Amino acid sequence: MKTTLLFLGLSVWWVSIALAQSASRTEIPAFSTGDVIEFLDGDYVITAGIDLPLTQWEPGTNPNMNHDNRAGQRPGDYHTMGGRFYVERADIGPGPTAIYVIGMRGNFSVSVNGTEVFRNYAVTSDQMNPWYRPFLIPVSDSILTAGLNEILVHSFSRKSVGIGRVLIGSNSTLVTHYNTRYFWHMTAPIAASFAMLVVSCLVLAIWFARKDEMELLWLSISGALWFVRNHQYYSDAIPYNYSLHAIVSVHSTYFAMAATAAFYLCYIKFPYRNWIIAGMFLLGAAVTYTKVTFALSSSYVYMATTVVLCILAVVASFDMYRHRSLERGALGFGLLLLPLASIHDVVMLWRHGGDGHATYYAVFCGPIYIGVFLVSFGKRVLEAFEDLGRSKLVLEKSVADTRAELMASEAMRRELLVDQALTSERARLMQEMHDGIGSNLTTALAVARQQDQSDTTIDVLKRALGDLKLTVDSLEPIEGDLVALIGNLRHRMARDLADAGITCKWEVEDCRPLPWLDATNALHVLRIHNEAISNILAHSNATEMRIGCYESAHNGVEGICTFVADNGDGFDVDQVTRGKGLNNIKARAHSLHGAFFCRAQPGRGTTIRLWFPYVRSDAGPQECSE
Repeated sequence: MKTTLLFLGLSVWWVSIALAQSASRTEIPAFSTGDVIEFLDGDYVITAGIDLPLTQWEPGTNPNMNHDNRAGQRPGDYHTMGGRFYVERADIGPGPTAIYVIGMRGNFSVSVNGTEVFRNYAVTSDQMNPWYRPFLIPVSDSILTAGLNEILVHSFSRKSVGIGRVLIGSNSTLVTHYNTRYFWHMTAPIAASFAMLVVSCLVLAIWFARKDEMELLWLSISGALWFVRNHQYYSDAIPYNYSLHAIVSVHSTYFAMAATAAFYLCYIKFPYRNWIIAGMFLLGAAVTYTKVTFALSSSYVYMATTVVLCILAVVASFDMYRHRSLERGALGFGLLLLPLASIHDVVMLWRHGGDGHATYYAVFCGPIYIGVFLVSFGKRVLEAFEDLGRSKLVLEKSVADTRAELMASEAMRRELLVDQALTSERARLMQEMHDGIGSNLTTALAVARQQDQSDTTIDVLKRALGDLKLTVDSLEPIEGDLVALIGNLRHRMARDLADAGITCKWEVEDCRPLPWLDATNALHVLRIHNEAISNILAHSNATEMRIGCYESAHNGVEGICTFVADNGDGFDVDQVTRGKGLNNIKARAHSLHGAFFCRAQPGRGTTIRLWFPYVRSDAGPQECSE
C-alpha cells in the first residue's frame, strides 16, 4: 500500500512538472547577455506543391505545425509551408552567428537574405524525419546586412509540414544548448536503443537454450518493439512509405508496452497471465483498427497505452510490497517508470504537438527496463555461480568420498584375498595335521595299547592327540562365535567324559560374537577349557559336569562369562592357589584381557568361571562376577 501511494504521489509530481513547463513555449534559458533571439511570430504560407508562392502570406505565431494534409489536398501529394522572420543586425550582436532550429517537419531548407545556408535533403524525393533532431546552422557575416535581415524557412512533404522553434544569435551561446539537446534527443536515445537491441538478441539466444522460460522470449520481443518504436526519434530519413512509418511508430508504442507487461507477468508468475496477455494484444489490435479507420489522433493510442501501464503499475506496487527482494523490487520500479514517462509525454504532446519545446522520456523507458532486468538477471547469474561453486564443492567431496570408498573397498578386497589365502592355507594345514600327524598319533596310540606299553606312554600319546585336536579346532573358521568354539570342544570330550562315567550338561544362552576371537585367541580359550575338563576327569571323582556361557557385564563392560562346574570332591582353594593348572588357566585368561574366578569347597565340587569382554581394553578385569 505504501508503494502504491508513493507511485501516485510521483505521478502527481511528474504531471505537475509537465504542466508547469513554460507557457511561452521556450526552453532556452534566459540569456542575460541578450545575444539570442527566438522568433515567436512571423509570416506564413501553406499551399500545394513544393514551390513557395509570392503572395498569400499571412502573419502567425511560431512554432507553426500542420500535422495533416489541408482540406482539398489529395493524400500523397506534396504540400509546402513557408515562414519568414525578420531581425535587425544590431539586435544579434557581434561575433559568429548561428541559427538554431528544432521541431521541423519533412524536408526543409533555411535561407538568409535570399541565400540558402542549409537544407536537410539532397533531392526532392528524400523522405526526411527531422522532427526531434536539433540543427545548428552557422551564418556567415557576409550574408547578414547592416539593417533588417530576412530568414526564410521552407518545409515541404507528402504528409505533415511545419516550422518548429527558430532562434538566431551568438554561435558560442547556441552551441552549448545545441550540444545538450543533441545528446538527449539523439546520442543518448541511439546508444540506449541499440544497446537494448543487442541485449534483446542475447536474451533471445538464451531463450533458445531455455525455452521453458517464456519471460525471456517476451523480453526479447519487448526490446525489439521498443527499438522499432524509438527509431522515429533519431532516424534521419524514412526508408519506406511515410504513412506506414507514422503508423508503425505510433502503434508500436502500445505493443512494446504490452510485450514488456507480458515479460513482467511471466517473470512474477502472475495468475491467468496468458489470458491477460492475450487480452492486451487484442485490445491493441482494436485500438489500431479504430485509430486507422477513423483517422483519430495519435493521442488515442498513447492514452490507451498509459491506462494499461497504470493498471500494471498498481500490480507491480502490490507485488513489490508482497515480495521484498532485489529482483522483484527492481522490475517493479522499472514498471512504475513506464506510466510516469507515458503521462509526461502525453501531456507534452497535448501541449506542444511535437514542436520542439519538449523532451520526451518514453524513449528511455525501454532501455531502462532492459537495464533493470540486467540487474535482476545479474543477481540470478551471481546466485547461479554461487550454486555452481557449492555444487563444485559437493562434487569434490563426493569424488573424495567415492575415492575413499574405492580405496576402502580395495583394501577390503585385498584383505579378503589375504583372508581367503589364510583360510586356504589353514585348511591345508588342518588337513595335513589330521591326515599326517593325527593319523600317526592314532596309529602310535593303537600300537602302544597292543604292545601293552606303560600307562605313562599311552597318556602322553593321548594328550598329544588331544592337543592336536585342540589346535585343529582352533583353526576352524567360527567368526568369533565362542558358543560354537566351546560346543566343538564339548563334542570332542564327550567320549572321554562318558568313559569316565560323567554326565555332561550343556547350559548356554545366545551370545554375540567376539570380534577379537581369531585362531590364536581361540586356541587359548580351548586350552583353558580343556585344562578345566581334564582336571575334572583326573581329580574330581565327579558324576556330573556342567559347561556353558551367558552374557554378563563386569565393572560396566559388556562381555561373555563361561563356566565349567562339577559335583566332585572339590578342594581347598587356599591350599592350591599355587597349583600349576589353575595358574595356567588364570594366566591365559589375563592374556585375553579376561577375568578368572575359581570357587571350590571340599565335598561340594568346583566351579571355574571366565569372563571375556566384547571389546578389549589395555587392561582386563581381575575377577569374574558370580
